[in-house]
Amino acid sequence: MPQTDIELLRQSPLFQLSLASRELFHSNFLAWLFGQRPDWVGRILGTAPEHRDWVLGDKGIRREERNLDLVIHLASGSTLIVENKVKSVPYAEQLERYEDEVRKLEGIYPNPRYLLLTLSPGDAPAGSAWPVLSYGEVAERLAQAAASLDVGYLRHLVEDYAGFIRTLSALGTTGDADPWIDHRPLLRELRIADLLQKRKASWLAHRLVKDLRGRKVPGLKEHPTRPADLKADELLVYDGLSNGNGLVGFVLAVADGPKLAGARALPRFGIGVQLQGNQYRSFVQLLRPERPNQETRDAFEKICLDLFDNSPLPAWWQPGDRGDASKALCTYGGIFMYRYHALNKGRSSPGPTLRMLADQLIESAEALVAGSEAIRQQLATRDQG
Repeated sequence: MPQTDIELLRQSPLFQLSLASRELFHSNFLAWLFGQRPDWVGRILGTAPEHRDWVLGDKGIRREERNLDLVIHLASGSTLIVENKVKSVPYAEQLERYEDEVRKLEGIYPNPRYLLLTLSPGDAPAGSAWPVLSYGEVAERLAQAAASLDVGYLRHLVEDYAGFIRTLSALGTTGDADPWIDHRPLLRELRIADLLQKRKASWLAHRLVKDLRGRKVPGLKEHPTRPADLKADELLVYDGLSNGNGLVGFVLAVADGPKLAGARALPRFGIGVQLQGNQYRSFVQLLRPERPNQETRDAFEKICLDLFDNSPLPAWWQPGDRGDASKALCTYGGIFMYRYHALNKGRSSPGPTLRMLADQLIESAEALVAGSEAIRQQLATRDQG
């Protein structure tokens, strides 16, 4: 996208206001707009020709009701349930959970219809029955609708909103050839670099889940499962944002034990790979207990050193190789021990594309699953010792 298009965001007062609460801002704006123009609901949000006649009914619009972003009560008696995604990509399980909730409340949400409103049409999770509408398409529809308004405050607001979401949608549309990290200073100045990083992490996680399912990897889990909830041989794929950096990874619950000093129960060990910012990490994680005492953390660190130095870990790892870490083990909270390779050491080039990283993550996941028995045996020898 040309730099001049991105600079349009700087000129939009509505875009600046949206930064405080991204998804909620859009829900609030659309709810306010349809309150002003009830006859625009179908024109702006419809996904089929027969939806064009949708009109807002007397019951109006609810926001953030039972975790539903927008509940639009139509004059026809139907209910339009809108899931609004700006910062992240939706999970099929999340949409199914909302459908279950709505079905249980048929008296409150009669004849429900569903809509996934998102930055990119490619965000739709596989197998989802929710129609998808991109903010880019909404921008075009709003621009056309605004042209019919008299020149004045409402028209200027709608045109401003349509202009900035068109640019934001184009920026948020993610594909194979996109770089993992976009270093353009203007993105940070506009405070959207973190949004784009989070969306790219979600894109990679979805790609990873899709490929692993296609390869019939057993025990695959995703959001909202937590690492601490994993059972033996379950593999969790996750994504998020940490310190302004995109975060995506997976962890395999590889073994229970060996017994650690200070731990009251048999610990559960996880092995995985994590991509955070410019670092591609192999790690060992203490899945439980979640809050070990210092004695347990010290014992865990000794086992991790042995695993890194003497047994197979995923993908690029060589026993004894510290990667680019300056110390024997990097750690987070004493229960997450890792070493890493920098993806783009000099940062003189754009760095790896999303497709390259997706392929590398798949390779890492397959290597981890294939080597899990060897890791279990390594842990078992420590247990016997």
